[in-house]
Amino acid sequence: TTGVGAAPSSYTQSIAEAGEDGFTLTHTIDGNETVLSIDYTCGEDGLSSATLGGLPGADGGFSMQVTSFTGTNFPPSDQWKVGATWAASSTVEGGGTIQDIEAVATGTVDQTYDIVALESVTVPAGDFDAYKVNLTLTEKLALSMNGTEVPVEFTTNSTQWYAEGVGLIKSATEGDFASTTELASYEGL
Repeated sequence: TTGVGAAPSSYTQSIAEAGEDGFTLTHTIDGNETVLSIDYTCGEDGLSSATLGGLPGADGGFSMQVTSFTGTNFPPSDQWKVGATWAASSTVEGGGTIQDIEAVATGTVDQTYDIVALESVTVPAGDFDAYKVNLTLTEKLALSMNGTEVPVEFTTNSTQWYAEGVGLIKSATEGDFASTTELASYEGL
C-alpha cells in the first residue's frame, strides 16, 4: 500500500498469528524499524480491535492503551450494505514524551462508520467494486503536562473503500491529518 500525507511513503500490512478467535495485523513503514501491531478478535458482531497507536504529533515514546472497548470495527460481511452504520468506543490511557515533556493522557476514542455507496474504484492494484465508508473518529482526552491539565479534542473524517475478499483498497483523510492511501499490490489469502 502507498500513502501520501506529509511525505510520500510505502508500507506493508501483513496478517500474522492467525487463530480461531482472531489475528494480528502488522503495519511496517518502509525504511522504518517500528512495527505497529493491531490485534483483532473475531466474534458474532464481526471484527473488533482494542489496540491504538500513539497520538498525532507525539514522538515514538508516547503510547496509549485501551482500558475498555464496546462496539465493533467491522461487522460480518452479510451486514455490509449501503445504508449500514455501526460504532466503536474505547476508553484510553497512556503516557510518554511530547516535545521533551513528560505527559499522561486519559479519555475516549469514538468511531462511527456509515456505508454510503457501492462503487467502482481504480487504484494501482487494479479495479474493484468497493463499499464507500465514511468514518468519523473523535478523540477527547485530558492531557496532563508539568502539572497542568489540557483538554485535547479533535475529530478526523475519512472516507475508506473496502473490496470484498481484499479489504481496504483506498483511504482519504481530511483536515490537519490529511492523507491518501491506495492499495499498490496484494496477495490473496
